[in-house]
Amino acid sequence: GYRALVVLKNAKAPRMRRPEPLRFLDPPDAKRIITEFNLRHAECRWRDLEENNHNPRTRYTTSEFFYFTETDPRKRLRYLELRASELDTLEREGMKARSQAP
Repeated sequence: GYRALVVLKNAKAPRMRRPEPLRFLDPPDAKRIITEFNLRHAECRWRDLEENNHNPRTRYTTSEFFYFTETDPRKRLRYLELRASELDTLEREGMKARSQAP
């Protein structure tokens, strides 16, 4: 996996204040998101902050959705290998096209 948790036992930061909670969702949306996360987290609908009009440009792309919902590290690694190869090919083709431009 690619995630980590660092636990600092008995760590103290007396001057560090807890930030005020952000309030950027209406209570019905907040309740919906918490319910979806708790009951159907794998569908990732809870990531859409607004139920009916969430801007598609701020949603996960299909690639991001696959990567972050796939839990098998071997599949994630293979996806990254394939994606890197795809991007490398697109970059080489773009460089070739630019070099042939008049």
